[in-house]
This record gives sequence, structure tokens and C-alpha cells, in this order.
Amino acid sequence: MRLSHTQTAVLWLTTLAAVGLTTGCAAQRASTARWRISAIDTKRDSKPSTEVADVDEENDELEVVEQELADRPVIPRQKTAASAQPSNTRFHERSPEFEQPEIEQVAAEVDDAEEFLAAAFRKQPAPLAADDYNTPDNTPLDPQVTRSVRFEVPAELPGSQAPPLRVPPFDPEQSLDERKIAIQNLYVPLPALPAASDMALDQPQWTLTELENVAWENHPALQQAGALVEVARGQMIQAGLHPNPTIGYEGDTINTLGTAGYQGPYITQQIVTGGKLKLAQCAAQMEFENAHVAYQRTKIEIATRVRDAYYDVIVAQQRRKMLTALAKFSETIYQAQIELVAGGQAAPYEPLQLRVSAMQARNAVIDADNAAVAAGRRLGAAAGLPDVERFQVAGQAESVPAEIDYESAKIYLLENHTELRTVRNQVVQAQYRSRLEYIRPRIPDLNLYSTVQKDYTGPPYATTFNVQVGAPIPVFDRNQGNILATQSSILGHEREHGSVQNRLTGELAAILARYDTARTLAVNYRDQILPDQVRTYRGVYSRYREGGQAANDNISFGDVIVAEQTLGTAVNDYATVLTNLWQAYVDAAELLQVEDLQVLDAWFGVPN
Repeated sequence: MRLSHTQTAVLWLTTLAAVGLTTGCAAQRASTARWRISAIDTKRDSKPSTEVADVDEENDELEVVEQELADRPVIPRQKTAASAQPSNTRFHERSPEFEQPEIEQVAAEVDDAEEFLAAAFRKQPAPLAADDYNTPDNTPLDPQVTRSVRFEVPAELPGSQAPPLRVPPFDPEQSLDERKIAIQNLYVPLPALPAASDMALDQPQWTLTELENVAWENHPALQQAGALVEVARGQMIQAGLHPNPTIGYEGDTINTLGTAGYQGPYITQQIVTGGKLKLAQCAAQMEFENAHVAYQRTKIEIATRVRDAYYDVIVAQQRRKMLTALAKFSETIYQAQIELVAGGQAAPYEPLQLRVSAMQARNAVIDADNAAVAAGRRLGAAAGLPDVERFQVAGQAESVPAEIDYESAKIYLLENHTELRTVRNQVVQAQYRSRLEYIRPRIPDLNLYSTVQKDYTGPPYATTFNVQVGAPIPVFDRNQGNILATQSSILGHEREHGSVQNRLTGELAAILARYDTARTLAVNYRDQILPDQVRTYRGVYSRYREGGQAANDNISFGDVIVAEQTLGTAVNDYATVLTNLWQAYVDAAELLQVEDLQVLDAWFGVPN
């Protein structure tokens, strides 16, 4: 059956739609051609009846052709070198039913469609028609200007000066190996992956407990806190000591009648009454208790810094391990795509996109390696070993710890947290001081004075002695101000205790929420998301390599890129989740102030 211009146009337009090239300019050409074909068909009403019958018959044939094309399966992706070349077949039969100018217009549309299709198979930009792009006032632009605006990369964009990729033409005399070498030379080799710069294979592995003990032994902050404990201990001892007596020599009424007067030693003593020394020592003892609590808080703070750096090292090493594997995998896919180009089964630009992904994966490895080095240095500084920069640490970042029971943790927190213990000690100290200030004017201290003197003023020159006992009388100063201050201090510390309780409870709820979320996400990524995404990538790439042989299979190179990027994103997200998990774990241990992380699992862990 011979095809007219009308049927040829429909054939080309339907073919363009089947191979997915009717977007952009092709869609505009297709729309214009269909509109013009429809306009030609409408003119049959003005033709004689015999001509109309011929047009109806031709339209019936057109519908048959369209139905046959619609029923055909999608063209497979694989192409041979010969089939990739555009066809030069043309159909230029003239139909007597239409006028010559109209036929030429339709034929021009067919030529444009065929030229676009051929350019698409050659992977080259298609020429644009003048009516493809218009100015705001609907004035057609010059085709050369339009092509420059549409396809030229701006010179300001980095990489715009890169030369175009020129694939050597297919040579039937060239062997496959020679073709592979020629294609391989088109692409810049990937740089080697960096070696792990923080590994110290000749050193023993450090456990977290060992690092904490080393930090507690060497850290100057803990030594400073220990010195402050001894300061408070000395002040507590001093507060309970009685005042010393005063001994002196006294000369009285000297030069009386030209004599030496009264000469002799004396002694004075203050006697503290009412148990005030005991109350003062008890108040000072609370300062000693708070200094000891501060020592424990400093110890937890040092351990927290060690734990933070330790788990940073663990996660950084795991992240570098995963990203290194991903970079090697990206390189394998990149090399495989180059082989597809050599075999004529892939476009030359496709390996370049995969090379971008491979280079990004290498950049991620460099970032992870530097992060691991920095984490090792932080661990050395936190452990009091600043000269040690490389650590072999024992532990697995993917071993998810147990769930923490909120109610058990809350009870322990409110009973043992150092901040609450400090406030409780301050309440007791204020009570002791209030009692002390209350009895001070009511049971005054006694002042004793005694002297033994020789009377030189005249015979018989006898020896005399004097005794004095005195105490202040609370007439004006009844210690009202100090009593009010200490009582107000009691009230203030009691209210502070409630405020600290509320704040710590809120912090515990927030930390355990982060911890539970990170635990769940880590398990989901490890056991479900990453395995599913790996299977997805395998399936997408396998179907892409097979060329989409199944009917209605629309797997394209873009699907491969999306699957690879999704896998890389999932790996990075998993590393972030592991970081969040162990950060929340360390935060929970810091808030609960446990010196051994195993206590979290033993005391607060929920059985699985």
C-alpha cells in the first residue's frame, strides 16, 4: 500500500511519540502539523462528492496505520551501530485531492520531524524552526539566535569551557578491543581513593572504659576539682574549732607614787556557747559535700567529652567504610558504562554523568577521612593524650543499644543528679545558717579575762589577781537582718530545687525522644531501607543493561542515575542517623550521670 503525504506525516509523528521525543520543539511541530492536517481534512466539505469519497477512503487507511502503530510494543533500547543511523527514506507521493501549496506545507512539516528524529538518534542538537520560539510580541526569532539562547552554556558557569566530547566514528575494520581502548581514552581516569589516614594498625585497640580511666588520671580539670574538695574540707574543719585564748603581760597604774604600779600576766578567752560551733561546722560540711558533688560532675563532663569523641571516631570510621565501598561501586558502574559506549549501546555523555557521581563519592570519602582524623585528635585531647592522634578503638557503630525506660530513668535522675544534690545541700546549709543566726544573739558568747599582778605601789607588796566575765546584750542588734536573709535563702533554694527538677525532666524527655527516634531509624535503615534500595538499584541497572526488552518497559539512563543517587543519599542518611543515635546515647548518659555506660543497659534498658 502506498502512503500519501498525510499518512507519512502521521506516521512520523506517531513514531516520535513512541520513542519519547515529542517534547519541546518536536511537540510544537507535531501540534502544528496535526492542526494543518486537520485543516486540510476540513476542506473536503468544499470538494465534489467523488473527491470526498476518495478522501474518506484515504482517512480510513490512515486510521488503520495509526491503530497498527499504537498496537506495536515499545522499541527496545538496544541499537546496533547500523540501526542507530537515521533513515533517509522519503515518501513524496502527491495526492490529487489537495492543492499543491498545502501538500508542500505538510511535506515541510514531515521533513522537519524526520530531521529532528535523525538528529535525536545521532545524540546531536536538532535544528530549530523559526516558529519554535517567539518574542513577547509574537515576532519569530532568528533560528540561529534561538539555537544559541537555548543550547549554549553561559560562559560564567564553571566548566563551560570544557571541549565537546567527540566520539570517533565507527570503523568496521576496527576490533572490539581497539574500539574499547579508543573509547576509554575519551574519558579521564578517576583518581585513586585516599588511603585511611587515621589508621594505626601497630597500636592496640582502646576500649571506652580504658580511655575514660586514662582521662580521669591525667585530666587537669579533675585534679583542679579534687583540690577544691580539699579546700572545702579544710574550711569545714576550721569552722568547728574553738577560738584560741590570748595571753599577755599587763602593767597597770605605772608611776603611782613613783612606783612600778601593778605588774603581771593576763589571759583572755572567748567561750562560744549554744552549739554555734557545731552549727557552723555543719553548714561548712554542706560546702564540702557540694565540692565533692562538683568533683563528680567534672568527672562526668570529662567522660562525656571522651564518649563524644569516641563515638565520633566509631561513626566516622563506619561512614568512611561505607562511602569507600560506594565510591568503588560507582567506579565499577562508570567503567561498565564506558564499555556500553564502546559497544554502541549507550550515548557518549552517559559515562560522564556516572563519572560525576563517582567523583562526588570520592569527595565524600575525603570528607569522611578528614572527619575521622579530626575525631581521633579530639579523642586524644579529651583523654588527656594530645600527642596521640591515631586510635584503634574497639566498638561497632551499627550495634544499636537497648531502649531506655523513661520512668526508671526519671526516678534515678531526680534522686541522683548532681545539680539537684547541690541544691538540696544548699537548702540544708541555709537551714543550719538560719539556726546559727537565730541563736547567736539569744545565747551570746562569753568573754573571760583574768590577770595576776604584783603590787609595787607600797608595802606589803602583795600579789593580786583580777577576773572579768562579759557577754553582749542584744538590745539594738538582735541579728534581724541575717536571720531574714538566711530564711529567705531557704525559700529560694527550695524553689530552685523544683525549677531544676522541671528542667531536668524536660531535658530527659527530649533526649530520650531523640534517642528512641534515632534507634528506630537506625534499625529501619540497616534492616529495611538500605537492603531495599540496593535491590532496587540492582533491578534498575539490570533492566537498563538488558535494554528494556519487556513490553511497556520505560527504564532509561536517567532511572539509573536516580537509583544511584538515591542509594548514595540513603548511605549518607544512615551515617547521619548513626551519628544522631550515639550522640543521643551519650547525652542520655551525661544527663543521668552514670560513670559506666553499661549501667544504662543494666538499670534502664528495656528487654527486647
